[in-house]
Amino acid sequence: MGSEVPRALSMTQSAYRYMAESFRQTLGDDGAALRHERLLQWRRETTVTRVDHPTRLDRARAVGYRAKEGFVVVRVRVRRGGQRKRAIIAGRRPKHKGILRMT
Repeated sequence: MGSEVPRALSMTQSAYRYMAESFRQTLGDDGAALRHERLLQWRRETTVTRVDHPTRLDRARAVGYRAKEGFVVVRVRVRRGGQRKRAIIAGRRPKHKGILRMT
């Protein structure tokens, strides 16, 4: 009785789990170069870009995406670098520090 395989592990995996595993494997192999190229391309685009379909379908489905009317997928650009900016203490203008653009 104690040596039984749990039911969830004995069943076959869904297609989305296979997609997630293949995505992780591509990141491990030469996926870093592919990701770098994509990021360079995305950085040249506008801040908010509408895309036809999600890049990672398994992740999109996990957060509620369905391929039907009414669902719009967009890619939003985030500024480069660390997102924690130190506050300016003295009387300088914060425009050039970049704090105003942080969300």
